Amino acid sequence: GNCLKTNALLIAILVAIFAGLLVGGLIGGLIKVEPNSLAVLLVSLPGEIFLNMLKMLIIPIIMFSLISGIGSIDMKTSGSLGWRTVVYYLSTTISAAILGIILVVS
Repeated sequence: GNCLKTNALLIAILVAIFAGLLVGGLIGGLIKVEPNSLAVLLVSLPGEIFLNMLKMLIIPIIMFSLISGIGSIDMKTSGSLGWRTVVYYLSTTISAAILGIILVVS
């Protein structure tokens, strides 16, 4: 009744997932295909582009959220807690950004 109406999208997604697993398992079991280098390149190229785009967005998103968070803090009412919060966020963000850059470059 009402439960099916409110969760119709969830149920449709779960049915589609299981149908995809079933069809993929049947096709994968019936047809054995050895990928060649061109197929691997064509499949891996969009994935590489997507991951590189995500890497480009991480640091700007962190910095903009940090700036937005600092801008919303009222220093007069927060007092020393506000300053400790700002210092904590700045130090963790800067250390995470430096560690991320080191791990990506190396």
